[in-house]
Amino acid sequence: MEEDKIKNGWNKNIYDLFIESRDAKVVIKYPLKPTEFEIQSMIYESITGFCKRLDNECEIKSEVTVFIDDNVKMRFDLMLFSQQIPVCGIEVKRGGWVTNPDQSKKQLIKYQMFTRFTGIPVLYCYGEKDVDTVIDKAVKYL
Repeated sequence: MEEDKIKNGWNKNIYDLFIESRDAKVVIKYPLKPTEFEIQSMIYESITGFCKRLDNECEIKSEVTVFIDDNVKMRFDLMLFSQQIPVCGIEVKRGGWVTNPDQSKKQLIKYQMFTRFTGIPVLYCYGEKDVDTVIDKAVKYL
C-alpha cells in the first residue's frame, strides 16, 4: 500500500485508516486498546494454561448459553468448569456497562438471577486492568 494513499485520523479508542481507492472510500477502524475479544482471549489463555497444569479436568468455555425456566436466556462470555460442573461465569465489558444502559441493566439482572438460582458466581472484567484480578478470583473456584 502506498503511503500517499493512506490518511490517518484518531480518537481516544480507535485509529481511522482512510484508504482511497478508485471505487470507494474505505475507512478501517483500528482499535488502539484491547478489544473485548482480545480481553476474553487473555483470560481464556491464562485459565486454560492453569487448567493444564492442574490436570484435574477443569476447562474454560466461551459463549456459554444458559436458559432459566425456558424464558430467560443469557450467554456468558466465558464459563469455568470443573469436571463439567460450572463453577463461575465471566463477563467481559471493555468499556464498562455504559454503551447501552438499558441493555446493560437487563443483562446484569439476568446474571444476578443466575447467581441467585444456582449459587454460581459471575465475575466481571471491565477492561485490561481487571484481567489479572478476574483470573485470580476464577481459579480459586477450582
